[in-house]
Amino acid sequence: ASHSWSDVISSVELLHQADSEAEYFLARARRAHCHACRELGDPRRASESCAAATAGNLNEVEGLEEEEHEAREAFLDFAWSLTELHRWQEALAALHVAQHLVGDGDTRATEMREHLELLRQKANTFDYYEILGVARNATIDVIKKA
Repeated sequence: ASHSWSDVISSVELLHQADSEAEYFLARARRAHCHACRELGDPRRASESCAAATAGNLNEVEGLEEEEHEAREAFLDFAWSLTELHRWQEALAALHVAQHLVGDGDTRATEMREHLELLRQKANTFDYYEILGVARNATIDVIKKA
């Protein structure tokens, strides 16, 4: 691409300042900003941007294939950012919406949901041997000392 994701973010911010009433273009710009934040690997900024990009009435895009695809991408990006921030329930909700937007057999939402569940389980599982820095076959005395 001839532009960087940082340039996309700057362009979107300029568009918003220039004409905040241009809702159609702002919606598309918000989605581009959301995706750029994801591409840059910035989950905090992406979560804020994607929240704005996914806000609103989904009935406005229903039946408009290109708009539904773009909305789905925004919800997938939003789910990514929320997953990175360990905001599991919100990520699952975003994936639910993404999964039901287009109906074209895209499996990314399902794959992301499975990945999210694994991350959530891992985040809630502690390996006490590793935490204590002892071998799994350590004696009680070694564990107590650790």
